Amino acid sequence: MSSPERMEMHARAIANLVQAMDRMEQEQQSHDRHLQTIEEWIRGHEEWMQSHNEWVQGIQTESRQNRARIREIITELTSMQAGTARLDAAS
Repeated sequence: MSSPERMEMHARAIANLVQAMDRMEQEQQSHDRHLQTIEEWIRGHEEWMQSHNEWVQGIQTESRQNRARIREIITELTSMQAGTARLDAAS
């Protein structure tokens, strides 16, 4: 193989390497964009989950408050019934 043939072969090999590197860079950029899309979706999902959890916590707080009010009402009704029973017994 002559020196000019070797030089041409090396030039083609370098050109092929450059093309391969360009394709790899394009693929990497594509993967990076896809990964960014996934990360944005995850962040959006995390925000939705956080707001959902806050909503659930609000419902749980209201439920606890309602149970406390119901207990107060039952206590008051029991007291009223006891008072009524005393009045009935006294008459």
